[in-house]
Amino acid sequence: MRPLEVEDLYKFISVSSPKISPDGSKVAFVTTKVNREDDTYDSRIWIMDLHLRKPVYVTDGPLDYSPSWSNNGEYLAFLRRVKDTVELHILNAPSLRALME
Repeated sequence: MRPLEVEDLYKFISVSSPKISPDGSKVAFVTTKVNREDDTYDSRIWIMDLHLRKPVYVTDGPLDYSPSWSNNGEYLAFLRRVKDTVELHILNAPSLRALME
């Protein structure tokens, strides 16, 4: 096994903030990786159907985080950082289903 090198850090993708849907059928989570060109981090929200085990990204970042399901599972809210502000975004169930097909 070789030692870790600085270049390896650009290959890492971290997974965080898993949130199980109220019915237990899906999980929303965040992936984060280093953006080498901008010297920042990029993050996006993914959803995985726990039966199919096929993850699909539902946002395209670059700084999306904190997914949260509504109590009935019909909506997924998340935060997006744009410059110096934070925006609240909400995806509805039809939009999520279309993205996952």
